Order: sequence, then C-alpha cells, then structure tokens
Amino acid sequence: ELLLYNNEFTGTIPTELGLLNYLESFALSYNSLKGGIPSEIGNLKNLSLLHLQGNMLTGNTEWMTNCMIWGEDRSFVADCGIPSGVSDPLKCKCCNICCNVYERCQTSSSEEMTPGAFAAVSLGSFAGFVLLFGFVTMCIIARHKLKSVFGDLDVYTLSGTDSVYSLILGKGWIGVIITVITVVIQCLLFAGFLQAAYFGYDNSDWVYTIRCP
Repeated sequence: ELLLYNNEFTGTIPTELGLLNYLESFALSYNSLKGGIPSEIGNLKNLSLLHLQGNMLTGNTEWMTNCMIWGEDRSFVADCGIPSGVSDPLKCKCCNICCNVYERCQTSSSEEMTPGAFAAVSLGSFAGFVLLFGFVTMCIIARHKLKSVFGDLDVYTLSGTDSVYSLILGKGWIGVIITVITVVIQCLLFAGFLQAAYFGYDNSDWVYTIRCP
C-alpha cells in the first residue's frame, strides 16, 4: 500500500510509480497535483485501489485500453465528475467512481456509445419522424375518404365524442394542427428530460449520492 492522501503535495504524479509492480493500493487524493494520470500506472496489474480525487488533474486516459485487467471490484476514483474545477476536465476511462468539484461522487460506466449504437439511435429517430409524418398524412387521407363514403355523416357519430379520432378526423384543420403541435411539444419535453438525465450535462439533474472516500 502507498497511501499519501491529504499531504498538500504539488506537481505531477511521478511516472516512476510504474516500477512498483506489486502495488495494490495507491492514494494521492486531496492534494494539489496537476497534469494527467501517467500511462505507467497501466503496468500495475495488481492495483485494485486508485484514489486520485481532490486534485486538479486534467487530460484523458486513452492508454487504459483494458479496464478488466484490474478486475470488476476495483476502486478507481478521480475528479471526472461534472462540474469540474479545471478548464480541461479529466476523462478517466477505467474509473468506476467520478467526483466533482463539490466533493460529491457517483458511479460511472466506462462503456461508450459505439458507432453502431449511434447509427441505430439516429435511424430510430428518423424512423419515428417518418412514422409521425405518415400518421398525419393517413389521417388527412382518411378524412377525405370518410367524406366521400359517408357524405355529410358526422365523424362524432362514427367515433364518439370522447374519441381522440373526433379531434383528428373532424371537419376543420384545427384538430390536425392541435394534434401536430401537441406531438411536437411532447417531443421537446422528452428531449429536455433526456438532456437533464445526461451525466455530462452541466445542469444535469443527475444526483451525486456518494460522499468522496
């Protein structure tokens, strides 16, 4: 073990740490360290505890290509939460707990959206728009067909006054316009909820429920 937290250390994390092959627990939390996390730490295959929160570390950990070499029960903590106290927030791929500038922490996933998943989400959104457009178009066509088949028969007689179809298939365009506006507003509200739930959004409603260790 090498536990050096809360010692007012300055400077950067020394690269020589990569020579401590049998190191299992390493803590430099709550100091005044700057710079990035050295890639030499990737040589420590026995490391199970790495606490670096409470510093001013920046950059990313692209050298962490395989997080599972340290196991699922690892405790890797760093200041990769939002909001950050530095202009270039730390991006720690293998950290399973991220802390923010208020010393509040939350578990973090190391999984990123793959290009395939991004393409699937994009195609799904486009398909939803197409379905919405097709639904409105079918409603307009159906209204004209009902008029040609039933003549002046009131749509309320066919669907009932309590049916949503009486609004869409009514005689005027007001019902169709109200329906389209309602759907658009619902989509915008849904987008707002998604943004508020995003872990990296500055005004996110994501709650940091863990006190920093």
